[in-house]
Amino acid sequence: MAATTEPIVDAHAGGDNGAQASKKKKAKKVVADNTRYQGAEAVMPILVKSSHAKGRYVVSSKELPAGTLVTVEKASAAIVRNQSFVSICHHCLKTVPSKTQTRAKVDEQGVEVAGQTERVTVPAHSCDKCKMAAYCSEACQRQHAVEHGVQCDALARSNAIAAEHRVPL
Repeated sequence: MAATTEPIVDAHAGGDNGAQASKKKKAKKVVADNTRYQGAEAVMPILVKSSHAKGRYVVSSKELPAGTLVTVEKASAAIVRNQSFVSICHHCLKTVPSKTQTRAKVDEQGVEVAGQTERVTVPAHSCDKCKMAAYCSEACQRQHAVEHGVQCDALARSNAIAAEHRVPL
């Protein structure tokens, strides 16, 4: 199979007389070279495709019944976004249970207000060092320790820098 290409379409105005807009096809641009996957395509009913929007992906080369399991693989990386980093387990991506605790109250700049406390909801299981990785259980936290260890120091440093410059994370 040759490199997968994706057509680029450009619409131009038709002219001064109000003619309809016409579409012109430009030369196809190579998205990715998928020739190394020809062996897989020869033994499995798949086609390896590429696009700018999706990157490299696999589609079936034949009709499959609904619900057919095609493949299972472990993701090489997973990222839990800021909006949900304390509510989704950083290992298994399940919902994280929470607990309520009391801490010193802080003002808008992140400075502790003397003598005042507040109740906050925090993940039931989280990394003690970086405070950013949340887990659904102690078992998930232990299973993720090696992978998290690679990022933990950087996350802890980013928290310290953000606090020093009063930037919310």
